Parts: sequence; C-alpha cells; structure tokens
Amino acid sequence: MQKKKQTIITWAIIIIVLVVAIIGIVWLVKNNQKEEIGEETTEPVTEEFVRNLEDGKKLNISPILKEDKSFESFTISNIQLTSQNMQTELLATVKNNTEQATELTQIQVIFYDVEGKEIVTLDGIISPLEPGEETQLNISSSLDYANAYNFDIKIK
Repeated sequence: MQKKKQTIITWAIIIIVLVVAIIGIVWLVKNNQKEEIGEETTEPVTEEFVRNLEDGKKLNISPILKEDKSFESFTISNIQLTSQNMQTELLATVKNNTEQATELTQIQVIFYDVEGKEIVTLDGIISPLEPGEETQLNISSSLDYANAYNFDIKIK
C-alpha cells in the first residue's frame, strides 16, 4: 500500500510539473506574439520628399532642392537626386558663368533635412570649363539620402 501511495504521489508531481511547464510555454508564446504584432503595426517611416518610381528608384521631389544654385563662378541647374538599392546619385548641369576658363574644382555638397540639420557631406569634382561652357555633375554615395530637403555647395 505504501508503494502504491508513493507511485501516485510521484505521478501527481510529474503531472503538476508538466501542467506548470505547459502554462509557462503558452504564456511565453502569447507574449512573444503580442510583441511581434506590435512591431508589425508600427507605422513605416515616411519620406516626405520622395516619390517611388515603378522601377524601384526613389526620386527626390523637394522643390527647394531642385532650385538652381549659384556659387563662386558656377550655376547648378537641372538637379535630380535619386536613390536605388542604397545608392544615391546627384545629377545636375554645371555652367561656368565667368569670362575665364575654370580649372578642375573640388567641391563639397552638404545635404540638409527639412529642419536644416546636416544629413551628409559628399565630395565631388567639376571638370575644367571654358567661359559659358556646361558639364554634367555626377556625385554618388553608397547610402540612401534621397529624402533630403535641400543642399549647399562649397569649394573644397
């Protein structure tokens, strides 16, 4: 009789341990699902100055960024800022506005967000230009800066 009592007590303990373990596992799974659902319902980051094109490219649509910019003896126009696969590219037309030829010119392009905070500074080069001559400016970066609001240009 004593042995039978011990067996029943042993089985009761095993069953209690299993029930507690199952309740613990169910509780963990439910909490984990709540966290995952919470992550899925967070709003995606909006890019106010970006239009997504059909080919997956992001096109900057900030009217301020697209305005012609003059600095030193140059004017930059036809500005286009795009990004695809984490590769940002600034394309623009650069014109020599002086009566003298320019030499190879190293520049820095500083991009800003809508609050005027600097996002990034990229280096570029303007090829030598004769008076009134134009050339293509092409500066790229391996990160996505397509949502910039504006930029400045400085001679390096």
